[in-house]
Amino acid sequence: MLNGSIVSNFSSDLSFADGGYLSDGLFNGDQTAGDTSEAIIVSNTSDSDLLLPGDFVAAEGSMNFSNFSNSVQFSDADGSGSYEGSEALVRNSRMNDFLNSSDTVIRAGSAGLRDFDREDTESKVSRQ
Repeated sequence: MLNGSIVSNFSSDLSFADGGYLSDGLFNGDQTAGDTSEAIIVSNTSDSDLLLPGDFVAAEGSMNFSNFSNSVQFSDADGSGSYEGSEALVRNSRMNDFLNSSDTVIRAGSAGLRDFDREDTESKVSRQ
């Protein structure tokens, strides 16, 4: 699975950044990187909400980021606009509210990630 490729295999380690484009509990995007697609992450943990160092960005996309410093953003998992100690910190290479493949997670934490609903997603993909 490469960034920019269509994601068609929704394994149990795939999560999406709910709240990156719309915070509605559903994946909003076209399964490829783009301006209105939420990021897709291959997670290294069974806790789908956590963003960890070493997680792989399967598709770049929007994420609910807020600025922490001039080169670091935090994943505003609770939507408060303020950093909470449990939220992930990311050195964002472009400071663009997108999770990019070149970004580095510098502190693991909550990121508002959600598992794909395998049944619904597989049905949508097969109809495309």
